Amino acid sequence: HTMLTSAWCQEASLPPLRVARGARTACRCSVPLPLVTGGLGRSCAFSLASGLCAGLAVSTSRKHRSVPRRCAPVAMSTPPAQLQALLFDIDGTLADSDPLHFQIFAELLQAEGFNGGEAINEEFFKQRISGRQNKLICSDLFPDWDDDRAESFSNAKEATFRRRAQHLTPMTGLERLRGWCDAAGLGRAAVTNAPRLNAETILDGIGLRSWFQELVIGDECERAKPDPCPYLVAMQRLGARPEQCIAFED
Repeated sequence: HTMLTSAWCQEASLPPLRVARGARTACRCSVPLPLVTGGLGRSCAFSLASGLCAGLAVSTSRKHRSVPRRCAPVAMSTPPAQLQALLFDIDGTLADSDPLHFQIFAELLQAEGFNGGEAINEEFFKQRISGRQNKLICSDLFPDWDDDRAESFSNAKEATFRRRAQHLTPMTGLERLRGWCDAAGLGRAAVTNAPRLNAETILDGIGLRSWFQELVIGDECERAKPDPCPYLVAMQRLGARPEQCIAFED
């Protein structure tokens, strides 16, 4: 991970923010979309929402991401002139849903006899499952499955998730950032690889579905994340350029 201290931050009067290495040229995208990551993890007592408003440089290291590194406070009562929109991932960013996804995948994979019937651990989940499309997960873990079996597994997993996702809560600091965004008149979009029904279930559960002007689903785009295509679609719908946006990811 690197500390973003580029001309973008200086011109936007933003404090330095830790970003994922290579995030400014994510995948095949050459546009400089600032990507803020890691501060909304489930172990955090703070959030990137607070960080953006209060001048925190947030560590994105998974091992240490619950430890904020303070830098000089920066007044953020009004946004930089060029900032037009905030783009948010959903799972693990707006709500701490990853533990639930992990639990359900572990149960269903064990029932399928994956890994000799031994339950997967969190590291396997992070490396091979988290954030990926279900069809890619199934083709990776069960290369001999046909499309019908993979779809049946995916449908069962997502239906189970929706039944259990009713009690998810917003990440700490999200309400503060929401108020700041509203006061500044910024555009906002949710951009996710989750199936639409899942995304709507989570947004309904945390009371933000109507707040977002756009909901972009990776499966409904030409390419899903980590390709930048869904973010580019969101920016196009909001009428904003990459240099006018900040994306929040976990």
